[in-house]
Amino acid sequence: MASSFGTFATFILVLITSQAWANSPRGSQSDLSLSGNLYVAMAAFELPNASVQALLPQGLELVDGYGPSGYHAVTLMFGEQGNVHANSGILYTPISKFYLEFTIAVAGVQLSSSVTGTGKPAGPFTHLVKLYLDDWGAIWVGRWPFGYNKFYGDTTTDRLSYTTLDAQTGETVVSATIANKSIWNQPTFYQNLTNLIAGFPTVYVAKRADGRWVCSQIIFSVDKAEFSPVQLNINLGADLQKLFGSKSISAPGLDESPVGAFRMNSQWQGSPATDCY
Repeated sequence: MASSFGTFATFILVLITSQAWANSPRGSQSDLSLSGNLYVAMAAFELPNASVQALLPQGLELVDGYGPSGYHAVTLMFGEQGNVHANSGILYTPISKFYLEFTIAVAGVQLSSSVTGTGKPAGPFTHLVKLYLDDWGAIWVGRWPFGYNKFYGDTTTDRLSYTTLDAQTGETVVSATIANKSIWNQPTFYQNLTNLIAGFPTVYVAKRADGRWVCSQIIFSVDKAEFSPVQLNINLGADLQKLFGSKSISAPGLDESPVGAFRMNSQWQGSPATDCY
C-alpha cells in the first residue's frame, strides 16, 4: 500500500488535475496518465445478454460478437498491481508500490447513438463494471478523472488463492483457487491467447460522477509479458451469485477453451482520460 505521504500527494495531484479538466471544454483531455505492472489471473464467462446489459450504466449497450448468439462475455480478474505511478506534465507521483485489485469487466460495449448525438454509436470499448482495491490512493485516481467504479476491498492472496471482502459489510465478494498448469498444448494455448487479445478493446469507457463520458487507453506490453494457462475455481458472494445464478463457477485453462483462464504478468501504460465523443 502507499505511504501516508504518497497517498496525500496522490490526493493533491488528483484534486488539481481533476479540477483543471472539469472546467475544460469538451474534446480536451486530462493531464494525468498512469503506468504500472499487473500480475493477474483471469477468465471470461458467457452470460445471457440481458444479464450483462443490466450491469452497464444507461447509455452503454452491448456489441455483437463477444459470445455466442444471445450471450456476452463477462471477465473476472484477480490482480496484483505494482509500481503504479502517475505522470502529470513533468510531475512524477508514486501511487502505490503494491495493491490488490479484483475487477469485473465487460469487453465489447458501445455508447449509444442517443448519447453521442451523432446518429452513430461510439466504440467498441471495454467497461470496468466494478473494482475492489485495497489502496485509497489508487481508488481516488481511478474514480476521478477516469470515472472507474472503484471501492475499497480487503483482499488476501498467496497467488494460489484469492479472497476479497467488502470493506463496509465484511461480506465475501469473491474467493478463488488458482491452479497453475504447464503449457502442454502450446499451439492451442497461444492461438486462443492471440484471438483473445485481438478481440479485447484497449479503450476503456466510464461515466464520471458529473455525467461526463470519458475514455482512456490501457496498453499492455504483450510482447514482453509472461502468459500461462491456469485453472480457476471461484466461490461467489451474494451479488455475483445473482449474476451467475450459482454459488460457484469454474474455468478450464486457456489451453483447453478459447474463453479459458490464464495468468498474465505485464507492464502497462495508460493514456490520459479524454472525452469519448
